[in-house]
Amino acid sequence: MSNRPTTKETATRVLWRVEGTNSYRNIQQAPEGAFMNGIFIVRIGGSLYFANVAYVEDTLSTLISDMRDISEVRYLVLDFTPVVTADYSAMEEVASLS
Repeated sequence: MSNRPTTKETATRVLWRVEGTNSYRNIQQAPEGAFMNGIFIVRIGGSLYFANVAYVEDTLSTLISDMRDISEVRYLVLDFTPVVTADYSAMEEVASLS
């Protein structure tokens, strides 16, 4: 069985700044990095629509909660680079995250 996420399980990745650069990478791929003070960056790994937004919302809530155990989260930055499409209902749900 593959570890790849299903359509409803859109991948999300936590990003941090790679030391000595202005680049941001997945924390699992760049072990030498640091979080920006008060800023939490998450990459959404695929299209967002009504069928997967609940999964993404739950995942983001968990990640934010986990990050708050480490550092204050004042701003959430969502990297939509891999997102090709996003429907209105999904964007309404993401916008309502607090």
